[in-house]
Amino acid sequence: INTLGHAAGVIVFGIFLALLLRQRSAESLRRNRLPVIAAALALFWNLSSIVVLAPGLDETLVKPLFAALGFSVLSALPAVLLHLSFEGRFRACIVAGYALSAASTVLHLAELVYFEVSLHVSGLSVITIGFSLLTLFTAALSFSEKSEQRRSILSRALAAMGLILLSASFAHFADSHTDNAWPAELVFHHAGIPLALFIILQNQR
Repeated sequence: INTLGHAAGVIVFGIFLALLLRQRSAESLRRNRLPVIAAALALFWNLSSIVVLAPGLDETLVKPLFAALGFSVLSALPAVLLHLSFEGRFRACIVAGYALSAASTVLHLAELVYFEVSLHVSGLSVITIGFSLLTLFTAALSFSEKSEQRRSILSRALAAMGLILLSASFAHFADSHTDNAWPAELVFHHAGIPLALFIILQNQR
């Protein structure tokens, strides 16, 4: 189920990234840099997950390397989606989001050096707890905006963070997977695929 889900992610984000990069105008690419970055991050996350799930890599350094890189990319994705969702508003919150992603990335990469699973869990905790609090804080700030802007900001922020946090945290905090867990794996673990597309397509209809 995970392999099929990540394969679908590779196909979807690969096609979307190719469509974005077909824009010949340098101005168009500069204006759309955040959707391009978000699509590229989502593509690499799914590619790295497929490598990690490949059989025969348990005794090599390839699996831990791609696992660390994949989770580092996944840690950066919420910050980019948050930046894209707010359209330049709440700059302090955007900066805080990138700081959270940077801290989580450091923890995931440190796991390669120290081989401590607790660093992996801590990295996911930084993303899950940090972005949850940041989203709630930004939602509270949005009440100072006009009603139409407030609805737009709230819907984008909650959509951007809600499912991506589930995608980042679900099953990775569990000690083991069970054979009957595949419906939850499909619904929650791969929820980042339709979510990231929803956010990117807000600016790329």
